[in-house]
Amino acid sequence: MNDLASQKKSNELAIDEVINLSVREYKCFERKTAESFLEMGRVVFEAKKNLCLDSDFDEFCNRIGQTSSSSTIKKMKIIGENYVHLKEISSNLPSNWTSIYQICRLSEYEIDEYVHKGLIHPNVKGSEIKNLLIAPPIPNSKMREVQEVQEVREVNCEECLEELAEESFEIPNKKVQNGTKFDYHFECEISNLDDAIKTNKIKKIIRDLVSLNVTIRMSRELNLMIYPVAEAVA
Repeated sequence: MNDLASQKKSNELAIDEVINLSVREYKCFERKTAESFLEMGRVVFEAKKNLCLDSDFDEFCNRIGQTSSSSTIKKMKIIGENYVHLKEISSNLPSNWTSIYQICRLSEYEIDEYVHKGLIHPNVKGSEIKNLLIAPPIPNSKMREVQEVQEVREVNCEECLEELAEESFEIPNKKVQNGTKFDYHFECEISNLDDAIKTNKIKKIIRDLVSLNVTIRMSRELNLMIYPVAEAVA
């Protein structure tokens, strides 16, 4: 019995040390620079990953003056998830953690393009980032799938499955017929897009899929709903 109590106490001390190390590291970066906010996000993200119990992560958040359910912690985790890519362009990021979080909502390709065009820079305003978020995706070779959407007709689920069964799918350097282990696809159906928040979330998903070189097909109606400016030009 004493051995079990001793082991439990030892585990508690080990977890407490992990929390203390995370807290000290987080506080080291409490300076208002882009690099510091990236490191703070990384620490929060890693603490969430390394502390298995929610109660331990709650304790970590408490010690840095936050709660695990706060918007600050949620946004810091998102920044931490994007740490590797953002670290590469840290000199172009603003010294404002909420602005960095908003930038994380763009795809990596878009972030790089906007940095290259000078639209993301250390002095960029929050309102300017929001304009980038609601803008149509940047035209590029990977967007051809989206542009072809207007030619795609709506079909019911059975018709769609029949067409997919006859298709072959491309993977790098090799053409693989449908039915092999490389045949990965999925469908989704959207009941309605009745508000801007939902529409912007769908656009973000499309951007991320396109950045992964995923073929995207949408109905003409959905394309008109999400990209009305592009349709007007066409």
